[in-house]
Amino acid sequence: MITFKMKKLILSIGISFVLFLFSFSDGFTTPTSNVGDIRKDTLLIFTGSDWCLPCMRLEKSILSDSLFIQYITYTITFVQADFPQKKKLSADVIFRNEKLAELYNAKGVFPFIVVVNNGLPTQIPFHDQTAKELIASIQHILQGYE
Repeated sequence: MITFKMKKLILSIGISFVLFLFSFSDGFTTPTSNVGDIRKDTLLIFTGSDWCLPCMRLEKSILSDSLFIQYITYTITFVQADFPQKKKLSADVIFRNEKLAELYNAKGVFPFIVVVNNGLPTQIPFHDQTAKELIASIQHILQGYE
């Protein structure tokens, strides 16, 4: 028998999941909008989702963590620029990802985490940290520029 608390939990998980899926949209009004015009606090994560082992660990340990999902849903604009080898992406998304890489990840490092605050990019090295540790790093950067 499902109790009221269990229904409430299931509903909140469902809503979080939907918000999570929407947060992985392009983060801009259109995929081909001016990607250099990032004004809000933005978290950019460059991944190779189907070939990069550290990227897969990042996905499993952080990007799918409920605490991280809640944080990016309510606190910061999140953009994942994925460069898969097997999965097909639309031409608009490929264009957007390439432009973001030109601006913020010219060396093509994966995974690559960047916080853009008031147009100033700051890299956060990925070293298998937890979601809580990554959030703390992001907060530290955001508070440093206020």
